[in-house]
Formats: sequence, structure tokens, C-alpha cells
Amino acid sequence: MEVQVKTWSTPKERDGFWRYDRLNENRFNLLTGKRRVPRYLFLLIVPPDAERYAVATEDSLTLTRAAYWVSLADEPKILNPSSSSYVQVSVPKSNLLTVESLLKLFDPLRLVEAP
Repeated sequence: MEVQVKTWSTPKERDGFWRYDRLNENRFNLLTGKRRVPRYLFLLIVPPDAERYAVATEDSLTLTRAAYWVSLADEPKILNPSSSSYVQVSVPKSNLLTVESLLKLFDPLRLVEAP
């Protein structure tokens, strides 16, 4: 699996989706199309104060908000992409990044047992 991770401190939500509008066309194209190794966009909703993004210790890394994922494999590439033009990506709020969802992204056929 390959991922692009984006942080966002001013999230915009509509109809159950985060409407992320800061992905440039070049970066968008890197995520589109079917590939042998799947690619995902991970969107981390973070506090406006960068010092409050996460708490790190030797035992854990705790994000102060939440992360979401989306696959753009079915999206068409943009012809003549630009790093100065941006695409709005809809990230489902239901795609909360959890241990279970992360394991399924690594192996969609994996059956995750409940604890």
C-alpha cells in the first residue's frame, strides 16, 4: 500500500463527506488508476494549533482528532495536470481510519475478528 497523508485544520463537511480542496492535480493523478499496489489518500483532521496535532511517547502516538481514507483508483487522470491547480476530493466520513479499516486496506479479503 502507498498513501499520501494530508492534514487539514479547517475541515469542510457536506452530506457525510469531507470536501478536501487542497490536493493539487499532480498529486491527484498519483492516486488515480488501478495499480498492483493500491494507493490511498489519508486525510487527518487536526486542530488549528500545530502543537496540538499529536502526543508522542515511547509507547504510543495519539492523534488529537481523526483520520479518514479514500481510494481514487476509479477516478480518471487529469490531462496536463498542474501543481498550481487543485481538485476537490470527497472523503466519506464513514471511512474513519481504525485498526480494522487499516487491516482491510492492506488485505480486503482479511476477516477481522471482534475482540
